[in-house]
Amino acid sequence: MRFWATDASSKDQKDVENLKEDLPPPTQIVQGDGFLRKEVDAAKEEIGKLKDELQRQRDTSKRLDTELRCCKKQVTSYSSRLQGALGENSKLNSQLSEKTKSNELWKKEVTYFSIQSEQLSAQFEEAKNKIETLTQELRSFQLKAIEQAQSGWAAEEDTKVRDQIEALHGKIRYWAKTFCGPYLASVSCLCESNAPKLHGILCNVPGFSNPEALKRLRHPFLILAHRLCEHVRLHIFDNPFFLLSQLQQNGELSNGGRCLNDMYKLLLKANAFDAHAFRTQLLRSSFSKTGFSEFSFKEPLTCSDAATKTLISICEAFWNDAKMLLKPECPEKDKYQEKLLQIIEEAAQIRCHLATQRISYEWIPSANLVGQAFDVRSTLFKADRLNKLDDEEDEKCNGKPIRVVLSPYVVARGDSDGEEYDQERVICKAVVWVDDRNEDGDIEML
Repeated sequence: MRFWATDASSKDQKDVENLKEDLPPPTQIVQGDGFLRKEVDAAKEEIGKLKDELQRQRDTSKRLDTELRCCKKQVTSYSSRLQGALGENSKLNSQLSEKTKSNELWKKEVTYFSIQSEQLSAQFEEAKNKIETLTQELRSFQLKAIEQAQSGWAAEEDTKVRDQIEALHGKIRYWAKTFCGPYLASVSCLCESNAPKLHGILCNVPGFSNPEALKRLRHPFLILAHRLCEHVRLHIFDNPFFLLSQLQQNGELSNGGRCLNDMYKLLLKANAFDAHAFRTQLLRSSFSKTGFSEFSFKEPLTCSDAATKTLISICEAFWNDAKMLLKPECPEKDKYQEKLLQIIEEAAQIRCHLATQRISYEWIPSANLVGQAFDVRSTLFKADRLNKLDDEEDEKCNGKPIRVVLSPYVVARGDSDGEEYDQERVICKAVVWVDDRNEDGDIEML
């Protein structure tokens, strides 16, 4: 029994004590030795069973301890992994927050660019429609230009018109310089009876009301050129219908052109568009072909005989007024008149061609410029070559008064479509002579 006590654990000791209590008293043991042996054997067998059970429990306990340690290790591992996962999750949450903020910014950017895209799309559509409209207008203009070109009534470019007018003014100046007398003093002294008529001619030149002040002028051809330009302006350029006169049976010309011009001026005051349409349609129906170099009439509205007589009458009217300013001896009188008639005919050709266009051309009277201070930067006039400017920027004549306008400036109003008649542009500058005075105040002897 002590063997049990020494080999057993505390639990085993309790089991032994319980067995001791179950054992019969010693008296009974002696009496029943055989029975006791059986009991002892049974107890040993029971104890063996208990030892086996105890061993199994120990094995189970060891296995459970091993499993517990494994579970602890797994728990530790899982805890570590959980901490790592939590840290990763926190990091991912931080990144997600940043991505969310970035996403919000991107959403704002997308919204902004969407609005911009819509605006650009609207602008693109507007530009597309405008391009289509301009394309249609361009096509219409091209068709109209082709139609006009085929019909012979195409509008001329401003540069070409300027070149033709300046060429005409240059021929007028050359004619005046070639055939004008050398001095006004010598002209007035040829015959005292001519003085009043000469005075009348010079009074028509703005700025020269006193012919005595001109006797020292070395180049009177300036006056002659001015008079011829003004004559052409009054009888040709101011009346687009000057050729529309009939030749009567008595050989005289009717005043049809003058009546048409009077009616045209009344229409201009009432309705400029209709007035210019009336002018162009009437003259286009009058001329079968027009241009700077040639024109012809349609029958029976007018005839070339009447046109020829009209031009000759214009030429003779100037000849009778200006012949006193020509060279005293005139052995080539026919040549004088022939060259003059050529100038008149060229002016008529230019006027007839421009009068068939919807654009309105106007020659401005020279009196509007006489007495003004010269300015080389002016868009209305330029100095004559006699003033001897070095170039177009030479300012030595600036501020000096304009004394003679050799040729007027020309303005154009409207366009080839018969619109914008309130818009004015200078086609050709006036050519002016600037008064150069010496220290004594006398007219410079040019």
